[in-house]
Amino acid sequence: MSKKWGVKMEIKMNSISVVIKGKRIFSNITDTMNSGDMVALTGSSGCGKTTLLNCLGLIQPIESGSILINGKDTSKSVSYTHLTLPTIL
Repeated sequence: MSKKWGVKMEIKMNSISVVIKGKRIFSNITDTMNSGDMVALTGSSGCGKTTLLNCLGLIQPIESGSILINGKDTSKSVSYTHLTLPTIL
């Protein structure tokens, strides 16, 4: 339990995979993070670190697997919308 806020949170990734524009970014990622955990994402440029964070932030949809936040399967309940913004020069 987080001492600062007194809130317990668990984020669980179960075998998540992501494919973007036909390219597999990563597959079969499984991990659990709890309140108070210190986590570091490391890897080479382009390996999927930001994509993984976008999945956890419910910005990027996953192709398979599940993401549970406090036991709730968020990977099935989120509706993703693609929005293209105009280029501003």
